[in-house]
Amino acid sequence: MANQPVTFGPPHPQDPLLMPGTSLQTRSFISCCFIIDFQAKTDTITQWIRPPHAIIQTPLLPHQKTGLAFLWDREIPNGQSAHNLWATSPPGSTFNARHIITNKVVSSFESLLTNTPLGGLLADDMGLGKTIQALALIGTSKEPMIANPHGSTPTMIICPPHLITNWQSETSKHAQAGALHAKIYHGPTCHLLSKADILKYDIIITSYNTITK
Repeated sequence: MANQPVTFGPPHPQDPLLMPGTSLQTRSFISCCFIIDFQAKTDTITQWIRPPHAIIQTPLLPHQKTGLAFLWDREIPNGQSAHNLWATSPPGSTFNARHIITNKVVSSFESLLTNTPLGGLLADDMGLGKTIQALALIGTSKEPMIANPHGSTPTMIICPPHLITNWQSETSKHAQAGALHAKIYHGPTCHLLSKADILKYDIIITSYNTITK
């Protein structure tokens, strides 16, 4: 680790931010700007994304509301968080956008709009409430105002066998009585469940071994 600014020469000198001589302090500042920008975009979504109280009874903490907003936005094509890792280039550059981590460049920022994958990773530390955030996302998907017009299909939770009953108990703990129906798909009799049976539930809890058989 260096305690003084260190210069480096990245592979795309056309970008003034990446020209040789840019210090680590500058790069750190750029990274912080993107974090702040991401937070600002997420705050916009947080203002109107709320897990319906008729489904989720446990109030979310501020960081959990932010997590829910991020998760919901990652399920929307071209959501506000879709391009947080891409920076538009300054005037006069030979490319239009640059990935702030890999330094990959593209000539057309619009081309990213059709190639952005959905989904994301919730990587909060242990104890910060990843389970309640996931359940809040499931509950929000059942909200009539924003639900899928084609209906909400069950959410499959895949976890180690020793956590299966924990997910079931956490669902009962955080959801209103009868609001989220969870079913364990694991063990020697799980094959007895038909597709029609599975579609009756909001959450299917299973293990890695079960789905790979």
